[in-house]
Amino acid sequence: MLVSSVTHGERSPGIPILSDVSLTAMSGEVVVIEGRSGSGKSTLCQLVAGLEAPDRGTVLVDGSPAASVRDWSRLALLPQRLGLPAELTVAENVSLPCWVRGLPQRPELLEAFDLVHLARNLTGQASRGEQQRVAIARAAALGPAVIVLDEPTSHQDEAHADLVASQLLELARAGSAVLVATHDPRLVSEADQVVHLLAGRHHRGSPLAAL
Repeated sequence: MLVSSVTHGERSPGIPILSDVSLTAMSGEVVVIEGRSGSGKSTLCQLVAGLEAPDRGTVLVDGSPAASVRDWSRLALLPQRLGLPAELTVAENVSLPCWVRGLPQRPELLEAFDLVHLARNLTGQASRGEQQRVAIARAAALGPAVIVLDEPTSHQDEAHADLVASQLLELARAGSAVLVATHDPRLVSEADQVVHLLAGRHHRGSPLAAL
């Protein structure tokens, strides 16, 4: 995955939301996007996931423009708005990418994300933290080449935040490039790269960049 000199949108007249942001994530790497609220973390996630196009610059996934990738085995996303169909059960939401591809279900993901006890419940009956884990499991279901996660531990208690962090590291060990916007020290400390955003710019002088 390559994000090259991206500039996007305007925070106020003439001031871009993101400016001069570049990074490369290889298979098996964990890349953390870190910065204060409003620094452009979510915007960068949306650009990498292909939901928005940069005003200038290039976002490539396996050599293809991110906006052209519509295969969750290549590029999967955990957005802040989870987008879980309310009419499906927890197990059905987790397995949805597999069903679309005609592949076997992944019941082991229910255990991995502590969702077995909720498998037959409608997703709307789950707590916000449980729904977030459902959405992470769904994004992981096809073992994507690139997985983009926006604050994946934001609604988790300590034990489940540890669980989520552990599962994301497992995804990287299995070969996924894991790009995660987070302040969570669990993930920051394990990252292969930390991209520190300051007012929408890649702040290369940040001490975190050396982690």
